[in-house]
Amino acid sequence: MASWAREMTPEDADMTSRGGMQGRPRAAPIARRHAPVAPAVPSEDALLPVIAGARARGMADAFESLGVAAVMLDRAGMALHASSHTARFVGSAAGKGLTMAANTLICANPVANRALQAAVAEIVGGEEAGNRRIIDAESGVAMIVKPVPGAESDRYQLLKALIILETFV
Repeated sequence: MASWAREMTPEDADMTSRGGMQGRPRAAPIARRHAPVAPAVPSEDALLPVIAGARARGMADAFESLGVAAVMLDRAGMALHASSHTARFVGSAAGKGLTMAANTLICANPVANRALQAAVAEIVGGEEAGNRRIIDAESGVAMIVKPVPGAESDRYQLLKALIILETFV
């Protein structure tokens, strides 16, 4: 027997038997104390952000796996996510003249920046817009702004547009 264990004495046995618990109320077994409750089913509105977020995360994971430098934009034209591959193009270390400020992609070249911001505004503004290709010849970067199909009618879609970054040769 372990050093911390001791044998049960008659007094211990008396306390654990029915008779030894006289005067103290006995707790009902757990199954009787807590009636089974059916799990609450979340409403569609409660699930909306979860489903939309999962879809956006799935797209982000796909861009990562494919090695695509992409910036995902929401309905306001703000960046929701930028793939890790955008580091080749964005930031001072990349030296391409692209920065991310206040969740907005900005070009150092004023002409390219105006074209980029106009393309994003057009697509996010709800107008029927196709792909827009902005080329910054100074940095050698091409930015393709693409609308996400069906974003207006799909309640489960957070994304409105994508900006794909690639090297222009």
